[in-house]
Amino acid sequence: MPGHTEEESQGKAAKVAGLMFLFIVIGWTLNWTIVDSKLIVAGNATATANNIMANELLFRIGITNQLIFSISGVILALALYTILKPVNKNLALLALFLKLTEAILGAVIALCSFIALLILKGQSLTLFEPGQVQALVGLFFNGRISISAIPMVFFCRIMQR
Repeated sequence: MPGHTEEESQGKAAKVAGLMFLFIVIGWTLNWTIVDSKLIVAGNATATANNIMANELLFRIGITNQLIFSISGVILALALYTILKPVNKNLALLALFLKLTEAILGAVIALCSFIALLILKGQSLTLFEPGQVQALVGLFFNGRISISAIPMVFFCRIMQR
């Protein structure tokens, strides 16, 4: 019974998709509440840099969480593809592409955070004044915020319908 096997795989994929979606939403919320809101001071690169250096372990946990959520996004994308493929292959490919794009952007956000940490800890940046280093770190955090806004554009558009 080929249809029965397809239904079973869709059912398993639906459970995985639901769990991954909940994990990502709850995880991002907790990561923002516990990590980002305690370390990042909007518009103040110096305070943000000082907070990160004072709480480096917490910041590294935040980076790790971002990477875990990116991996979860890839799993969610594959589960959505499995669910939607029998319904409409083009729609399934679109969902796969959009979720993979979101997961990649999440990994880029983690990379920006890691680069900011490397700059703050870097001993080779003696050519720069401390204020210049903090401004450079602020640039990476502004990029991080801008990158995280990209998937929100699609989410907000869906929510308006």
